[in-house]
Amino acid sequence: MKRITQPLSSVEWDTCWMAIRYAMNRRTAASASLPNELLAAYYDRWTDSQKEMIVRDLRENLENLKRWNETDVSYFGDEHIDHPRWMRFLLTLDKSTHKILTLKRRKKVECFEFEGVYYPVSDGGWWVGCGALYVPKDAIVKVE
Repeated sequence: MKRITQPLSSVEWDTCWMAIRYAMNRRTAASASLPNELLAAYYDRWTDSQKEMIVRDLRENLENLKRWNETDVSYFGDEHIDHPRWMRFLLTLDKSTHKILTLKRRKKVECFEFEGVYYPVSDGGWWVGCGALYVPKDAIVKVE
């Protein structure tokens, strides 16, 4: 069941958006933990259009980094520390990447795939708790 939440005030939205823009390419502990903190606090409060705006800004950032660095690859901050967290953040907000998994017990879970692993968006989300919750491959019956 989806929680009933209050929409963000304009100052809350501005603060979220500015924090994302500031932190997305930093290489600090605070910037690496920001995506999880934002999802925990605001995922159910952001509108679909706000989520789309964040996704657009994050994807544009990666494309700009490629162009500025004259390379075919780009990363949010450190490739191994920051980037996976920021990519999971981006993919969580990008509904076009979501799939519905049917698990062995016929439970259906909304997820996205990153680097061969499925991360749940429904049922609280991968960002809840310690570490990144994922769906074990042997639990998956069907991917739609």
